[in-house]
Amino acid sequence: PITAPGLQRILGLIADRAFSPNFPVALVAKDLDYLNQVALAEDADTPMARAAESVFRAGVDEGRGALDIAGIASRYVTV
Repeated sequence: PITAPGLQRILGLIADRAFSPNFPVALVAKDLDYLNQVALAEDADTPMARAAESVFRAGVDEGRGALDIAGIASRYVTV
């Protein structure tokens, strides 16, 4: 299957367990919060974005906020 270059990079980081920050989990959570606030104001349904925000927010709450976006995988795999 064809994947975006950014996704390929993230998959490589996950496979290598390389979670030093390039774009931290905390910033992803913040951006998803902004997206969901705008969607709510516009009466738009964004179930995938809400679910993603929940996962990233939990990652922040668990102390993973400074990890790279790929670090969210550490919630599900043994590092």
